[in-house]
Amino acid sequence: MATNLGRTRRRLYIPAKAFATIEDAVSLGNGAPTITQVTSRLLVGWQMDAAGDIVTLGMKLPFDFEPGRPIGIKLHWTSGSSTAADTIDWIVLYEMVLADGQIPTSISTALDTAIAQDTVGVATSFLNKWTSRGIIDADAITRTQLEAGVLLLLSIEMDASAIDLSGEKVWLLGIEFDYVPRDFVGTKDNDLPLSAIES
Repeated sequence: MATNLGRTRRRLYIPAKAFATIEDAVSLGNGAPTITQVTSRLLVGWQMDAAGDIVTLGMKLPFDFEPGRPIGIKLHWTSGSSTAADTIDWIVLYEMVLADGQIPTSISTALDTAIAQDTVGVATSFLNKWTSRGIIDADAITRTQLEAGVLLLLSIEMDASAIDLSGEKVWLLGIEFDYVPRDFVGTKDNDLPLSAIES
């Protein structure tokens, strides 16, 4: 029977303060972003002082992620710019590390759909800004691999900015993931790993 119903995507937001990263120039790429308060606001974020500044994030993929479905990524940011035409370019790279796989020394895989150039958009500073949706096509990850433990590594770079970084500043506030959850299985025995009961 035809239906217009679709699966609801689950969202996971990770604030900048929770990023598992090291605050030094070696681990963060060019420059050394630091967690600071957004000017006179009740928020903190990674202050990006120059083009090429990078922060990194390592996390386990959610257990209820449905393998074979894409993962969406949006960046949450703000700045002191009140110039609507000011642009900013973000580059997000990733690596998927399987259980017992070697953790790489660099992160270099491009998103299958890149995050588009963003603009301040309105002549007002400290806006609640969200980028376009980048996409990882996660077809290669199986349920068994997911349950064994897949590590997702991300590199988030402020690649270029027309914003006056010397005076107006840019902060990366967080990152949002969206994914299709696997909510149903073919048995009522919830103690089994999902991979053990796949047909």
